[in-house]
Formats: sequence, structure tokens, C-alpha cells
Amino acid sequence: MAEAGVQTALGASKPRQRAESVDIDRRRLGVLTLGHFSVDYALGVVPALLPFLVSERGYSLSQASTLVLAVVASSSIIQPIFGRLGDLRPMPWLLPLALVMSGLGVAAIGFVSSYAAVLGAAVFAGWGSRRTTRTARDT
Repeated sequence: MAEAGVQTALGASKPRQRAESVDIDRRRLGVLTLGHFSVDYALGVVPALLPFLVSERGYSLSQASTLVLAVVASSSIIQPIFGRLGDLRPMPWLLPLALVMSGLGVAAIGFVSSYAAVLGAAVFAGWGSRRTTRTARDT
């Protein structure tokens, strides 16, 4: 009995492959998912802190928006670097490090007083957020 083919972008038909049975460690997958969610959630906290930083610390809107830029830009710049490093060698310890870095970075925003230190904490949180890029394959 012939299997139904799958239509490709160029119109050619190739035989459909059967999915292999894969045992999934649901506990490890759950921990990985929760860790990745926590790191991404930590980055979402920074924009939520902006009203507090503007009203309580007297930051201008440009200073506050620069903090969001720092988080996003630092995470975007570091992501390909850790992607490449992850391609070269497995680093499953990066997820716990990412949780610590992003958590400490966001927490430091609330505790440090100078704008330069807050900006540095935002960059640190951004670096931590992208350390989860290749850990899915490594765990």
C-alpha cells in the first residue's frame, strides 16, 4: 500500500515519513519550560517597572525607554553568540545561570540608586535572558 505524499514548495511530492516513537522525559521538559518562562517573564517586568521609575525616581521618559532598549538590545546581541557556543559544545548549565542572571538583574533595578547602575542591571538581565537559547537541545 502506497503512503500519501507530502507536497513540497516546488510542487514535487515526497513520501511521508513515519514519526518515530520518542520517550519524552516530561519532568525535565517541565523544568525547562518553567525556567524559560521565568526568564522571559523577568524581561517583561522591566517595561512594567517604568511607571515606578518615572514617578518615584524622577527618570525622564527617554531614560526609562533607554532601559527597555538596554534589555532588548543586550539580549539580541548576546543571543547569536550563545547560539554559536551552544553549537560548538553542550552547555546544559546555562539555564540555571540564565535564571540567576535575569533575576538578579531585575532585582537590582529596584535596589540600586544611580541611573548608570540601573542601566547596567538592565543589560545584565538582558544577557541572562538569552542564555536559554541552546539549552533545549542540551538538556
